[in-house]
Amino acid sequence: MGYTGTTDASISAWNPDGNSGNAGEMAVRSSNLKSALIRFDVSVVPAGAVILDAKLQLYVPDGSGVVKFQAYQVLRPWDEGQVTWTVARSGDPWGLPGCDRVGIDRAANPVAEDTVSGSGMWVEFPVTELVAAWVGDARTNHGLLVKMVADASTEYQLASSEHWKTDRRPKLSIVYGAP
Repeated sequence: MGYTGTTDASISAWNPDGNSGNAGEMAVRSSNLKSALIRFDVSVVPAGAVILDAKLQLYVPDGSGVVKFQAYQVLRPWDEGQVTWTVARSGDPWGLPGCDRVGIDRAANPVAEDTVSGSGMWVEFPVTELVAAWVGDARTNHGLLVKMVADASTEYQLASSEHWKTDRRPKLSIVYGAP
């Protein structure tokens, strides 16, 4: 998939009204202080296609320490140019700041997780079932919220869809078959 249909931003408790939708990197920080949102337009997949495999890959240009990234299904629309820690889009606040109200803003359990131990690597999330659901009903595609779990206070940067090195931009790889 290309990047025309990719939207992403990081949201920060430290800058609750700031929008980073056009930044080259997304910050994710432990202790639920910063998270990343990402959405891919999957309408290029033919209707009725059988999704055999789907993986989301995010490049880590900066970060240290062993951390676990968790990806949660986002349950409501958000706007890349307006999203902040407090609002999904102008005039539409999150149920809880940080896209954190379970059942309203995001799903309770992560759809996937991956552990990394430093910069220069890729975080990879298997998201086959979720992508199949999005292809089956585009109205449910509000993307993913990426959070971090770590034993110490740490922050990682993830390359965004606006990253200056195009080969490091987020990738959603989908393998599908005929209906």
